[in-house]
Amino acid sequence: MKDRIIKIICILLIILYIHINLPLKSNAKFNMSYLYGNYNYISLVERTNGTLNEVSPSYFDLNADGTLKLNKVDKNLIENMHQKGITVVPFLSNHWARATGRNALSNRKKLVEQIVDAINTYNLDGINVDLENLTELDRDNYTDLVRMLREKLPLNKTVSVAVAANPNSWNTGWHGSYDYEALGKYSDYIMIMTYDEHYEGGIAGPVASINFVENSIKYALKYVPNEKIVLGIPFFGRYWQEGKETGGYGVKLSKIDEIIKKYSSVITYDMETESVKATVTIKKGDEYPVINGKTLGVGNYIFWYENEKSITKKLELINKYNLKGSGSWSLGQETADTWNYYKYIIGEDFDNFFDVPDTYWAKDEIYYAKENNWIEGKTQNMFEPETSLTRAEFATLICRVLGYNVGKEETIYMDVNNHWASGYINVVSKAGIMNGYGNGIFKPDENITREETIKVLSYLINDKYELGLEFTDVLKTRWSYKFIEKMSGLGLVKGYENGYFMPENPIKRSEIITILYRMFA
Repeated sequence: MKDRIIKIICILLIILYIHINLPLKSNAKFNMSYLYGNYNYISLVERTNGTLNEVSPSYFDLNADGTLKLNKVDKNLIENMHQKGITVVPFLSNHWARATGRNALSNRKKLVEQIVDAINTYNLDGINVDLENLTELDRDNYTDLVRMLREKLPLNKTVSVAVAANPNSWNTGWHGSYDYEALGKYSDYIMIMTYDEHYEGGIAGPVASINFVENSIKYALKYVPNEKIVLGIPFFGRYWQEGKETGGYGVKLSKIDEIIKKYSSVITYDMETESVKATVTIKKGDEYPVINGKTLGVGNYIFWYENEKSITKKLELINKYNLKGSGSWSLGQETADTWNYYKYIIGEDFDNFFDVPDTYWAKDEIYYAKENNWIEGKTQNMFEPETSLTRAEFATLICRVLGYNVGKEETIYMDVNNHWASGYINVVSKAGIMNGYGNGIFKPDENITREETIKVLSYLINDKYELGLEFTDVLKTRWSYKFIEKMSGLGLVKGYENGYFMPENPIKRSEIITILYRMFA
């Protein structure tokens, strides 16, 4: 009877522990981050907007003989994280030392005993195994280490594994050391290190192109259930100096942000790879920047890195493939605003636009348009309200608002062949709502101006109107005057606080949605 009571109490304690450590948001995705370096991690966690479920500090290293080398364990951090409902799961690293890693695997029984003892001693929540630079010769021993850890640790302790990204299905070398299927079986999750596509000593290129990341997910899904896959996000970039044979040195995103603001920089976003590239010029007389102890002298430097848009594209794959969640290397390297959009993509608001916060002036209009299928975002979670509207986007928007059916009509314009919006453009043209420029040209990707949209919209409404506002920059002799007067008189358009209408300015996505809301909502 006594034994039975003890068992019941243990079960209740386990249930209570799991309940406490579950994310508060029922449909939020799991989110973990590695802690590596000298930072005030408590303050860094504070700025993550409650999105973190787990932190993985660098407490477990290896001695040369493969035994556990315990780094300084921060008891205050552990207690603080537990108070926040965040688990602390240190990672075990060989820091790329193959011989050390192999010694650890050869003496894994002893190592497992040491790890379990340390977890119990410091009230830690599990282990993240991150042994790298091993080969296919070590695959079975690697798997057995993870199996033993799972066997020796209670189920309320996490056992996870960081694995190399494998978009090319390689089964030899470093990639061959990971038996995805077996590791998925014995661990709570695998964290795919979907970064370092280009690396130190290699040619310049993205740290994590979108195809590299997505193909790595597809490979993992062949062997591991989606609910056990965590997608790794790089909070760092790499840089190369033009004219130098070697490069690819790592640099945290916050440092890159600082450099491109301080020095002459040309920034481009590569749509094919969904990655950011900056060419930074350091001139004679400039204060030379220092990155991780290296001083950058005069010259041009190529930085490949991540920003809000590129990280968002990666995070959206988590929802696309319904993965467990995201991981990141490493906390403290990101820019502070990173967490402003993270919560919208992996949190309970992942169906909302993170760039349309509650305080945004056109929030209600934009979400009305979204709910009524007038609009889509630039990505699942980005609307880009301040971005200019193109003629193709305007044609598409008009068709959706008016409920026009779009089929495969014969193409009217030469420059619309094979364009994504060709069907919408053909419909509005045949309906006489929009016209081209003559000679079979429509210019679908050109921005449409405020006065051009007002002309089109004025034809869609026949209500009587009174004289509207007068704008300093819209004279009665202007071709668009009567259209602006009509729409202003109906209260459908407004100018700016300085009394200007800015008729030749490209219309913003938020502005057109607001006008359509006033007309048709």
